[in-house]
Amino acid sequence: MMKRFQYLISGRVQGVGFRWQTLQATKAIGVTGFVKNLPSGQVLLEAQGEPEQIAALKQFILQDMSYARIDSLTEEPREVIPDETIFQILR
Repeated sequence: MMKRFQYLISGRVQGVGFRWQTLQATKAIGVTGFVKNLPSGQVLLEAQGEPEQIAALKQFILQDMSYARIDSLTEEPREVIPDETIFQILR
């Protein structure tokens, strides 16, 4: 059953390729959604997919992200967007 979560990520997450690495990971994992930098220095990420896909993306962000340093990650469920087909970097 498809799930969607919003993540607010703090730490050294801007200027280190975080959004690009996330985009590449989502292509491999198969989730949809978006990632964007916030003026606060945080990153906002929404990801949609099967629970195991979401878990794989979260693990990548927390353990395998090069150059970034994650100080905190908050997770909130969101409504599934039925016709969403891509993952994108928003500006």
